[in-house]
Amino acid sequence: MKKLFLLFSTVLLMFGPISLMARSLDEIRKAGTLKVGVALATPWVLKDAQGELTGSEIDIASLLTTDMGVEQESIVLAWNDLIPALKDDKIDVIIAGMSITPARALEVAFSQPYAESTLAVLARREGPAAAAQDAQNMNQENIKIGVTKGTVAAQTAQQLFYQAQVVELPGFKELIDALEQGQVDAVVTSQPLPRLSVLQHPDKYLEPIREPLHQQVEAMAVQQGNQSLLNYLNAWIAARKADGYLARTQDYWFHDFDWISRVVLAEKPDETQTTPSTEPAKTE
Repeated sequence: MKKLFLLFSTVLLMFGPISLMARSLDEIRKAGTLKVGVALATPWVLKDAQGELTGSEIDIASLLTTDMGVEQESIVLAWNDLIPALKDDKIDVIIAGMSITPARALEVAFSQPYAESTLAVLARREGPAAAAQDAQNMNQENIKIGVTKGTVAAQTAQQLFYQAQVVELPGFKELIDALEQGQVDAVVTSQPLPRLSVLQHPDKYLEPIREPLHQQVEAMAVQQGNQSLLNYLNAWIAARKADGYLARTQDYWFHDFDWISRVVLAEKPDETQTTPSTEPAKTE
């Protein structure tokens, strides 16, 4: 008995309490619901004209749960709350366009990538950032650049624009509000938000730097040690890459923009009709 206790204690030390808390694939299927953590950011997750969640991640999670034979429960969180919620067992998986980074991989277990994205600069036409055509010209002391706190965009801006004034904001809504109100001259964020903003308001905004600042791959995230769920996600992603579903979803939400007529063009992380509705967060 003493040896069994020591063995159990060793297992606890090796794998920690998180792996014991996470619901396994079998437990999720028995419960009949997958708790999906999402964060509002166009077009990953946003609201349509009826106030219902839509977006690339909602579509992906919907097919995932259908294939899994369970209901989808999307839990909207602020970007910085996603990983803590996962570690606290409030959600089973993050499907929010989260890019893989070494730092995040210390806290969560990532699936294989299912999408790619790039970072870009969106600037006010009336401001010092408008004339900057490359990173060097953007890296000026008189330029204020907004970023969402805790994102790859924030890290990238601090590395590239170290002489500029990099302003961290809690979410996407605050980020675009700051740009709209002139509190910052430009923002660094994921495409297609800059492209959409310019398309809808060419008189207000432009993309001064045409080349992407950074490329990243996005993946689902589960608690470390939840191998059964991770195995299923990896298999599902492989199958849906092979049949073209993930590519079609990416094209629809990130390139076609036919969905714009279905969503509210007023609240958002661009609460000023910069782009479709959403609130704090994202992916980067």
